[in-house]
Amino acid sequence: MKRFLWFAAVTCGLFTGTKVSAWSYHYNTQLTTWDAARTWCQTHFIDMVAIQNKVENDYLNEIIPFNQAYYWIGIRKINGIWTRVMTNKAITKEENWATGEPNSVGKFPEDCVEIYIKRDKDSGKWNNEQCGTKKKIALCYQASCNTTSCSQHGDCEEAIGNYNCTCHAGFFGPDCEHAITCEPLQSPSRGWMNCTHEFGVSRYNSSCNFTCKDGFLLNGSRSMFCNSSGDWTQAVPTCTAITCEPLQSPSHGWMNCTHEFGVFRYNSSCIFFCTDGFRLNGSKTMFCNSSSDWTQAVPTCTAITCEPLQSPSHGWMNCAHEFGDFRYNSSCNFSCTDGFRLNGTKSMFCNSSGDWTQAVPTCTAITCDPLQSPSHGWTNCTHEFGVFRYNSSCNFSCTDGFQLNGSRSMFCNSSGDWTQAVPTCTAITCEPLQSPSHGWMNCAHEFGDFRYNSSCNFSCTDGFRLNGSKSMFCNSSGDWTQAVPTCTAITCEPLQSPSHGWMNCAHDFGVFRYNSSCSFSCTDGFLLNGSKSMFCNSSGAWTQAVPTCTAITCEPLQSPSHGWRNCTHEFGDFRYNSSCDFSCTDGFLLNGSRSMFCNSSGDWTQAVPTCTAITCESLQSPSRGWMNCTHEFGDFRYNSTCDFSCTDGFLLNGSRSMFCNSSGDWTEAVPTCTAITCDPIQSPSHGWMNCAHEFGVFRYNSSCSFSCTDGFLLNGTKSMFCNSSGDWTQAVPTCTAITCEPLQSPSHGWRNCTHEFGVFRYNSTCDFSCKDGFLLNGSRSMFCNSSSDWTQEVPTCTAITCESLQSPSHGWRNCTHEFGDFRYNSTCDFSCTDGFLLNGSRSMFCNSSGDWTQAVPTCTAITCEPIQSPSHGWMNCAHEFGVFRYNSSCSFSCTDGFLLNGTKSIFCNSSGDWTQAVPTCTAITCEPLQSPSHGWRNCTHEFGVFRYNSTCDFSCKDGFLLNGSRSMFCNSSSDWTQAVPTCTVVVCNGLSSSSPRAMNCFHPNGNFSYGSECNFDCADGFALNGTTKLSCLSSGYWSDSLPNCEGQSFSFGRQILLYTASSALAAGGVALGSGLIIFIVKRLRKKSEDNSILLPYPKNPVNTFENPAFENS
Repeated sequence: MKRFLWFAAVTCGLFTGTKVSAWSYHYNTQLTTWDAARTWCQTHFIDMVAIQNKVENDYLNEIIPFNQAYYWIGIRKINGIWTRVMTNKAITKEENWATGEPNSVGKFPEDCVEIYIKRDKDSGKWNNEQCGTKKKIALCYQASCNTTSCSQHGDCEEAIGNYNCTCHAGFFGPDCEHAITCEPLQSPSRGWMNCTHEFGVSRYNSSCNFTCKDGFLLNGSRSMFCNSSGDWTQAVPTCTAITCEPLQSPSHGWMNCTHEFGVFRYNSSCIFFCTDGFRLNGSKTMFCNSSSDWTQAVPTCTAITCEPLQSPSHGWMNCAHEFGDFRYNSSCNFSCTDGFRLNGTKSMFCNSSGDWTQAVPTCTAITCDPLQSPSHGWTNCTHEFGVFRYNSSCNFSCTDGFQLNGSRSMFCNSSGDWTQAVPTCTAITCEPLQSPSHGWMNCAHEFGDFRYNSSCNFSCTDGFRLNGSKSMFCNSSGDWTQAVPTCTAITCEPLQSPSHGWMNCAHDFGVFRYNSSCSFSCTDGFLLNGSKSMFCNSSGAWTQAVPTCTAITCEPLQSPSHGWRNCTHEFGDFRYNSSCDFSCTDGFLLNGSRSMFCNSSGDWTQAVPTCTAITCESLQSPSRGWMNCTHEFGDFRYNSTCDFSCTDGFLLNGSRSMFCNSSGDWTEAVPTCTAITCDPIQSPSHGWMNCAHEFGVFRYNSSCSFSCTDGFLLNGTKSMFCNSSGDWTQAVPTCTAITCEPLQSPSHGWRNCTHEFGVFRYNSTCDFSCKDGFLLNGSRSMFCNSSSDWTQEVPTCTAITCESLQSPSHGWRNCTHEFGDFRYNSTCDFSCTDGFLLNGSRSMFCNSSGDWTQAVPTCTAITCEPIQSPSHGWMNCAHEFGVFRYNSSCSFSCTDGFLLNGTKSIFCNSSGDWTQAVPTCTAITCEPLQSPSHGWRNCTHEFGVFRYNSTCDFSCKDGFLLNGSRSMFCNSSSDWTQAVPTCTVVVCNGLSSSSPRAMNCFHPNGNFSYGSECNFDCADGFALNGTTKLSCLSSGYWSDSLPNCEGQSFSFGRQILLYTASSALAAGGVALGSGLIIFIVKRLRKKSEDNSILLPYPKNPVNTFENPAFENS
């Protein structure tokens, strides 16, 4: 039964609100828990009464009737704080607790509050009670305040007969319907302002964000808000141009700058120049960009540079530099070290065109006389500064077998003299040799007795063998190639005593040599096999083979049945001292001796043992079962097997089979037979189970019956049995809770349910929430009660609203609204008119918090890519709509000495592209150069191949000299500073020859010049003394001295002449013979005189002779 109390509103002067209405209190006579009481109040009215002041408390105590169960009110402890659940705020100081309250008695918390209406003691006071176990009457109210009261911007406080609005910060008015206004704002100059207005333009909680254009910095706060006092939280910021670091004119130069937004600020530009005689290094023009950096580094002015100089080899250079190393006006003086002579000028200067006034001089070393190799030797010379010049060193050595007499090394000193005389070479001597004992020696000596290359052969007398080399030589180190050999008697192979025996030998000519004899015998127990004696004969062989000794034999043995035999044979199978050990296989025991030996009489020390099977304990059949056994080696012995089984209705516990193992134990314990078991079962959740067990718990013939607790229904059979197969006759039943109607999630929302006893069953709880962008209308929670009903209606979800948007200047806005105009998920796309680009997001959405995902974009003119002045040039630009934006134009020019490649002017068009590519400045070109014949060209190109400032150095190949300037430059007038040099071949002194010496020359590069080769030969009867070929070297010297032709030895020639003359006298007479002898002698003397005038080079200058053998190559 429900009872309702209606009360007229009482007007009270304590409230300032102008809206006055009435409210009522209600109560239900059914006793419920605190949660159920509140659900009833929220279902039928607003909520439980949350007493707000003493007036209301006294009024309720006066008008509400007495009930001994008393009344629940809307106050509860939440997170340890007593809270009015209607407002979710802590109770004020006007709390009205009964004496000793609040307290907590018992094991359950007392977190809910009742009011003692008309109680004898503590009437109208509060008491805390258990929320879920105590049942009382629900005390509800129908309020004047509702969800729209105070415009949702204030706290609605109930009073008797009316309500009062306490406005939140930032709102005013009787119903808090007006937001406080702040002063309207303007965008900063050269900046933007983006504002969001939650409660109206420039009203409370409006927020504005500020940004600046490229090249400008924000001075002040980036964001500001309209606060509750009607003031903006910050002053409006300003935008000032970004500052670049101040610049200075370069040394020896000047700077011309223009400043659009302030000195050295964004878009400032500076052009740089150098004074005469200096060159600009770096960019001619630079700008201050939007990142506060200059687009280029400040250029410098440097003096014109001459090619760096090096001190001449073996000399010094002393330079003075007025404007920097090797720059204009630098001067250098040169000198040489001791022993070197300066070739060229002593001083030179760097002139205004970047050239030196003279070529760098050189230092050449002083020259010594050329040297010859000694006979049977070599000369190895190193020439640091030229052939046979200062510091040249020559090392002398002899051919193998010859020793050096004199100094091994000599040097060309600073006065042009050699430090030593040229040494000579003599043959090396070996130690004299003697013939070996019992042998002979035969020697041959090429360069003197027992000297280099002498050889000796050795042999022995009959009956002796040569030990060592048959031949030996005196080598180049003065040693014989082998030791002197010896002669020894012939040897037989050495002998050993037989195993287990002795040997006795006699040696006539040495151990085991010719005529040695040996006799043999054996130790006790062994027999001799073979001859007792043997001799070493003349061929180095023994007359007999060495005999052996063998041991006595015993009878062979066999392994016992079911056992093994392990024998060791010292002197052969089953022979003297053989031993045998016996053992049995697993499960068998050895009967007899474990070991036996073969003795010296050929008998075994013991009889062979035997093996018998091990015995296990006798077995009995299990109770209610059978046993079946098999015995391989005797009853219950090793390897006996027993199988077990049970009668019907019993299960075997243990192993079904067991064996007697090798240790005399059974492999398993004897099994037992037990009754069959069913699976253990449990009482159903929310129910009971009662069981009876005849043969044991949950064994065959056990029976169980089932029932459920109040509020649950039994699903399944009420009783079940354990049958003979170990299965229950039925499945265990379950207890299920009562069911409520299934719920659906609200559109655009979620339902989160907890089901204690099953889906949408008794005590199921469902909480509701909305998706992002939606607000919940209705109760947030509901329960399935014991009567199968839900405590509330399902709530709904409505979309959140965002601020209305406007199209940007020079643009359009296109919006789609899924859930209503400018509500959650509304989408707006933005675009700009031709010639403008969108700054900001192209699309924006109304998000779940009621805000737009982006600020409204703006439209700005199209930008072209920033461009730079060309290298070695200038750029002058005009910007109509901003730096390098649409319609910007730039013109270009080049520095002196460079030509413009491309158009002079370009524009930024409507598509953000320049109408032309930026032109370039290229250096003036000089005529390409070639390497001189027989030389090389090495060029460096600063601004391109053979262009302005290119430098080329020239050098010649070995054997050629440079004629002309070593370096040249491409100047600003497109000319080279010098003519290309040439390379001319080095020339040696001319050669000539006459009979009997013949000369044949080959000239690849000109007569007697570098690469020329001359071959020499002599007429019959003459021998060439010296080299057969001379070569003209790159140093201008010939490779060796000029050879000469010498007549053959007179002793041999004269013998021929005398023999010829004697024959002539015998045939033609004394007078004719004598005349022939005189003629031949005179002819030989003339040949000798002709040869003597060909003196060695260089004492006889080679250019004083004519060359009849000259041939052009």
